[in-house]
Amino acid sequence: MGYYLPTNPVDMVAKPKLNKPRDRRVSADDIDTLMHALRETKVSYLKPLILIALETGLRQGELIKLLWEDVDLDSRLLKVRDTKNGEDRVIPLSNKSLSILQSLPRLRESVFNASHSSLQNAWKRLIKRSDLDDLYFHDLRHEAISRFIERGLTIPESASISGHKAQSMLLRYAHPNLDIVKQKVGNF
Repeated sequence: MGYYLPTNPVDMVAKPKLNKPRDRRVSADDIDTLMHALRETKVSYLKPLILIALETGLRQGELIKLLWEDVDLDSRLLKVRDTKNGEDRVIPLSNKSLSILQSLPRLRESVFNASHSSLQNAWKRLIKRSDLDDLYFHDLRHEAISRFIERGLTIPESASISGHKAQSMLLRYAHPNLDIVKQKVGNF
């Protein structure tokens, strides 16, 4: 049994407008500015974390949760657990990311020994020092993914690294060979 309404009440609700997608690229000058500003920080994990973000496209939360047990330097693979979309993924490491990870001390279980709030605070101070007010941490992820495409990785290969589910039909059928992706990334 239902109720009769003369008009649909949902018709009176306006749909929210979508924000324009951000297309900010991180330039070489931006990176130089960040690296210069990093000389003044006492936060030892910040520089390698930023460089790994630029190489892997990992989200801030994924970087913070990264454990040494998930880093296989011999196989040049990194397991990303507890991701935003709920699925773990394994990504290949570029020469640069491999070198950065090899240089880090293994003092704790976690790779970067950072909390969400400590990273946010360190990032805010870094941005203030560098005068890059329009640069967000998430822009590092956008830059990494753009670089994957520019370096010749296919959309499915890039998505397998980034964990994106967009292009869902394509990704449903695309299962890139991890050895091929690893070889391509290793040549960066």
